[in-house]
Amino acid sequence: MIEIRLKCKCTNGEVGLQVRERFENEDITDYMEYIQYVINIWHSGRGCPETTLEYAKLPVSEDNGVGR
Repeated sequence: MIEIRLKCKCTNGEVGLQVRERFENEDITDYMEYIQYVINIWHSGRGCPETTLEYAKLPVSEDNGVGR
């Protein structure tokens, strides 16, 4: 598991959200679709009317890329 950090008008500052790591041979587009899905589920549960976040930060490694 990794933690992404995000902020929206409905949060009190930056919050963390636990997501799975990107699989070894997983295409980045597929992984980002997964991230969008998880964020959407989390955000919908908050009942927030905003359609965009202020930001979302994903860990990036020079050796392993995004999400590892």
